[in-house]
Amino acid sequence: MADLSLKNVSRHFGGFAALKDLSLDVREGEFVSLLGPSGCGKSTTLGLIAGLDQPTSGRIMVGGRVVADGDNGTFVPAEDRELGLVLQSYALWPHMTVRGNISLPLEIRKVPKKRRGELVEEYLSLVEMSDYVDRYPHELSGGQQQRIALARTLVYEPVVLLLDEPLSNVDAKLRERARTWLRRLQRHFAVTTIFVTHDQSEALTMSDRVAVMSEGRLVQFGTPEEVYARPGDPFVADFVGSSNLIKGVLEIAGGDARLVVGDRTIRVQKPQAIDAGGPVTMAVRPEKIRVLAPGDDRDNVLDIEIKDSDFLGARSLYHADLGGQAIRFESRANDLRGPVRVGFSADDCFVFRG
Repeated sequence: MADLSLKNVSRHFGGFAALKDLSLDVREGEFVSLLGPSGCGKSTTLGLIAGLDQPTSGRIMVGGRVVADGDNGTFVPAEDRELGLVLQSYALWPHMTVRGNISLPLEIRKVPKKRRGELVEEYLSLVEMSDYVDRYPHELSGGQQQRIALARTLVYEPVVLLLDEPLSNVDAKLRERARTWLRRLQRHFAVTTIFVTHDQSEALTMSDRVAVMSEGRLVQFGTPEEVYARPGDPFVADFVGSSNLIKGVLEIAGGDARLVVGDRTIRVQKPQAIDAGGPVTMAVRPEKIRVLAPGDDRDNVLDIEIKDSDFLGARSLYHADLGGQAIRFESRANDLRGPVRVGFSADDCFVFRG
């Protein structure tokens, strides 16, 4: 296994900067997700690591070895990087059986025939597909093809595993099981893994750390708990999970900080390095807002009026108005209507400049 390091990596296509000065250090054996919306640069990053493309500038190192340097022209071809890549489409050879697909990378590496057979059986067992050894890809479900693609990649023991949205082609119920299975397999091999996804629930449930990307830049890198509980800016607060983003003016008196929204004030965490009197954006997650019973109290108590609701099964998401700005909250009660009193803690309110 190996660690991975990207230092000030950029990729330009003509006048368009797909990746902007990205620096990222991944520890040996770590599972890191590149998370962000379409077009944010995560697949570009994966392609640069894999050797499918060259950086315009910056350096990429695998296990201390420079595999690409856009500043001096160093470039190690993909086949010489000892990396494993699983694509969204799985890219199985349609004319080969499962056995043939898994055996092929071993043949290319001139592994003796007897050993190839042993490895095929071993890795099919690890992905729980031993009974399908003589089937062709078109005879397998999407989830089964995914497992074969992963076995084919792991069988030659890559130093880094690269996964390009491998769960996107399976249905929602199977995807939940696949997350658990894939994470367990990654831990079994202790292989350094880069996982590209736009699904924040996948990133949060599977990763040791999450790299959140937006418009070609890395905007936050930390554990799932850090990224969710302490978002670094409004984009992260709203993309990882969801947040109410309320604009107002910051007031600070002594040790207390408040957001002024029209004729209302909301107690918030005292922000670092933001002066009072300027425009700010507050983020508070819908699940942190509670409907209050008579006599209940919170740091912030607001009377709002419900405008609409979304039934989500075990709970409902309610849409309301706060000083002309939209606010959402969740409740297990599915029949709320009209005016309600809600409350939330100042500790759950994050303030960002602007």
